[in-house]
Amino acid sequence: MVQSKIPDWFDQGIFLQFVLNVKDGTSLPGAELSLIEFFDLFKYAKPKLTDLIWVEDRLFEQRILVTPPVDEGDNLTKRLFKVTSKATPDAFQEIREGESSRQEFKSSINFDRKRAGNDPEAKKSDLASNDVLFSAMKSIAGFINSNGGLLWIGVSDFKSQLSGDSEADFLSKSSELFPGISSDCAIWNLEDNDFDSFELRVRNQIDSWFWNGSSVNHSVDISFHEICGVPVCRMEVYKRVELVFLRDKHSKDRFNLWVRQGVRTLEIKIHEFEKYLENRN
Repeated sequence: MVQSKIPDWFDQGIFLQFVLNVKDGTSLPGAELSLIEFFDLFKYAKPKLTDLIWVEDRLFEQRILVTPPVDEGDNLTKRLFKVTSKATPDAFQEIREGESSRQEFKSSINFDRKRAGNDPEAKKSDLASNDVLFSAMKSIAGFINSNGGLLWIGVSDFKSQLSGDSEADFLSKSSELFPGISSDCAIWNLEDNDFDSFELRVRNQIDSWFWNGSSVNHSVDISFHEICGVPVCRMEVYKRVELVFLRDKHSKDRFNLWVRQGVRTLEIKIHEFEKYLENRN
């Protein structure tokens, strides 16, 4: 049974300061700590399940979501405490801001558009590209290990295609700019609007490509939006304190570190690792 009254260990001042720190997002778009570390703020060493559920509800009232939720994992599991927004993001406006250190566009996540354009006789099985998939996973890794960001699937890089930035410019070339996710759905044998299955496929790929992929999945929010009449996928990726490592494209037993630098995602080599950690901290 979940407790209804305010527990003895709870300090309103400490709680509100934590909420303000999460919403400030100076170092993270939220906060990352275990439940043990959270309750240490209140000098409370042995929280019960009723305490966990009670504080999770209080945080949600402040629009702070705990992922993974308190009933998954144990009290030592690192969790994200992140701000949730009740407002629907203005997807069109976000895309118009273009690629940056915090935003990247991928025309597909698995479908090889280049080969499809050059080889009209190619079979569907030939158009499933491991290179295309790896590129998307690499972007997720780079965002998590840097400052977070947005990864769009079904959106082309339009900087070289448009001379202006008016809405009319976008609409006039919408088919080039927003190919959508239908080709990826076809590769995965999904219906065009089967967004639940599409998200499941993406999350399964994350589980497969990353060391501790379940933790990485908790750092990614996935939603779908219609732009110029076609569905696109928006992936909001949150920065983590703990680094994440992506499986090498050519070796299942090797994992590499990727970070974001401007509009690029770069691998940190072994001889650069110590310097990178110094700068990151």
